[in-house]
Amino acid sequence: MNNTNIKHFWRFNYSDDAALQTMLDQGVLLTPAPLTAASKNPPEKVVAKKLKVGHGIVLAKFDGTAGDVAAIGVVRALSDDVSAPQVDWVRCRTQLYPNPSGEQWWRTEACFRIADLPAKRYRLPEMFARNFTSAA
Repeated sequence: MNNTNIKHFWRFNYSDDAALQTMLDQGVLLTPAPLTAASKNPPEKVVAKKLKVGHGIVLAKFDGTAGDVAAIGVVRALSDDVSAPQVDWVRCRTQLYPNPSGEQWWRTEACFRIADLPAKRYRLPEMFARNFTSAA
């Protein structure tokens, strides 16, 4: 898979450091709980219907100002058990700063697709290209 051609990036929250470590150790994505009852993107539905092999994932919590990124990953396999997609993870500590209109997504949604313009502004294609080697 050529990971430098990722077209879709998703932000997923994680519950705590133990969940983060489990995901990194086991190479899976643990579906987070929704942050609000009125979630527009219930995580289990995103994983079941929208997440695809080759999509990029940014594991990050929102601190009120920035998205604190703990790891990034590329979905490598989906199975009938959509609760735990297989992901190639790399620990990656950085911060992403959404604009005011983007903050609502970071505050209220446990997962969402990062739109193309913010993905470019965050330099996600470059971040993934630096951290993942391409296979022939």
